[in-house]
Amino acid sequence: QEGGFTDRDDDLEQILATLVHKGVLQYQSNSDFEGEAQYNFMPSLMYEIAYNEIPAQLLPAYHLLVGQWLALMAFRRNSDINIEIAHHLDLGKAHSQAARYHIEIGSRSLKVYATHRAITHLEKGLKHLEPHLLELRKKGTRQLIEAYILNGQYQEAIERCNELLELSWVMGLRIEAAEVYTRMGWVYYL
Repeated sequence: QEGGFTDRDDDLEQILATLVHKGVLQYQSNSDFEGEAQYNFMPSLMYEIAYNEIPAQLLPAYHLLVGQWLALMAFRRNSDINIEIAHHLDLGKAHSQAARYHIEIGSRSLKVYATHRAITHLEKGLKHLEPHLLELRKKGTRQLIEAYILNGQYQEAIERCNELLELSWVMGLRIEAAEVYTRMGWVYYL
């Protein structure tokens, strides 16, 4: 595109500084990634305007790229930005890649008794998890059962116990299957 952003010879830092000066962007002193510059649109209406300028057919691909970049940066910098990664991978229609992040978010949420958030992310993660990832499916299902129990959703807990029971048999985990039967009994008692 003649005269477009990509044809400019300006330095990116200079362009960003100009946008900050004009009030379009705001520099964030607290970046998610140490040593990296981070900017936000000012005001949020600018974000909406800029976002709506991107052709709809390109959005999933851009979100996928952002999600993959965030995952790489989080791995390199040992950052915890799983929610942002899962969000962009989902918008990029890479649900199976996002599934692992959703299960991790759900697991962490359950540890601090944020049961609604845990249930939301564990359900989403298990829905799109690749079938061959049995260990992760087992872990996510166990945690979802616990979240349902803590939330008083006993019927849902029983349904997931049945799934975990079947998974335990498929994986040849007889002791685990016995534990699931015991858990089901406890849930029926509640």
